[in-house]
Amino acid sequence: MNEAVPSVTKEDVLRFITEKSATVIDILGEDSYRKAHIRGAKSVPLDVLENEYWRKIPKNEKIVIYCKSYSCNASRNATLFLRSKGIDAYAYEGGISEWLMSGMPSDGYLVSRENSI
Repeated sequence: MNEAVPSVTKEDVLRFITEKSATVIDILGEDSYRKAHIRGAKSVPLDVLENEYWRKIPKNEKIVIYCKSYSCNASRNATLFLRSKGIDAYAYEGGISEWLMSGMPSDGYLVSRENSI
């Protein structure tokens, strides 16, 4: 896809979490989510998001989608899919890799509980 994808930075995501002004969605799947995820993120695997979950998202809710890293296209594709349905969606393209490397607030059995907002 060559269409421009609205994206956000890790600092934006942290602000959204702190302000509770967006829903953050991890689309990697349950196993990955249990290992490590952005604190406060919901686990909605990509196939679930595209098949049924998107219908439950209020049109006025801001959604941030992330996957593994910049090399993963899933967050961009999911963001474009949601936007095509009229949902205010953004990709966090750095994904869980950038988030963890930056020491941002995370949960899961592979991360320390010391990282907190």
